[in-house]
Amino acid sequence: MSTLDLLGRGLTLCTTHPSASWQRAAPSLSGPSLVVHDVDAITARGMGIPHGGALLARPDGAIQALPAPSDTVDRVSEGVSS
Repeated sequence: MSTLDLLGRGLTLCTTHPSASWQRAAPSLSGPSLVVHDVDAITARGMGIPHGGALLARPDGAIQALPAPSDTVDRVSEGVSS
């Protein structure tokens, strides 16, 4: 299976193991549908995802690397947007 096969109609979040914090954070986000996929360490390295980080992809494959969820929550609570 290719990582491109993971893309769906909404947003796709590829995470490293363990992804429990991403799994908990995903439902609280508003906006388009979001599917979370755990990828193995070799795939994550190839995708440029740091341990604990994630990669967010739109249905067209455009990507955005994300910090760990605790960093994201802290930035949002401070009113900082990316």
